[in-house]
Amino acid sequence: TMLSAGAAVEALNPVRKQELPTRILQASGGEESAMAVCPPGFLARFLFGQLRGALFPSTVHLGFHVDEEWVAARKAEETRGDSFGTIADGVPFVSTNDVLVSAFLSALKCRCAMMAINFRGKVTGCGEADAGNYEDLMTYMPPDYATPSLIRRSVTGRGGVYTRAAEPRTAQLTNA
Repeated sequence: TMLSAGAAVEALNPVRKQELPTRILQASGGEESAMAVCPPGFLARFLFGQLRGALFPSTVHLGFHVDEEWVAARKAEETRGDSFGTIADGVPFVSTNDVLVSAFLSALKCRCAMMAINFRGKVTGCGEADAGNYEDLMTYMPPDYATPSLIRRSVTGRGGVYTRAAEPRTAQLTNA
């Protein structure tokens, strides 16, 4: 990134590309994120949390050391061990982020979690030099974050579509 030491500073394109939200929705398999749909229960909980946080601040900042050997071991677990280094769930590799997201969400045992997905370079007409918020949220349920390779598969874009990767596919979050 341009904020890294020694990185070149480059101008970004400030022109808003109005067609990109539609392309991002198509790239998400037509499934709107919880933030876009904004179910009433989701909105109420979000607003209540914001109000409570403003009136009764109790934020605790935590930092974690990530053991590189643990991450390497987790990545190795995802490799099936064949001579080609095939990774589970048909992905070419798993990233440290994939490992950490899967482990963190599994430790929390949350029923629903969201992760931001950057669509620059993933949808036609949306490049790395485009300024603006060209991202959306991917919603994960426990079967979707069970392994790091499922996280990787969801952001790899099988056939140009970025969706949760558990099989059978988990349902969209609703108030039903």
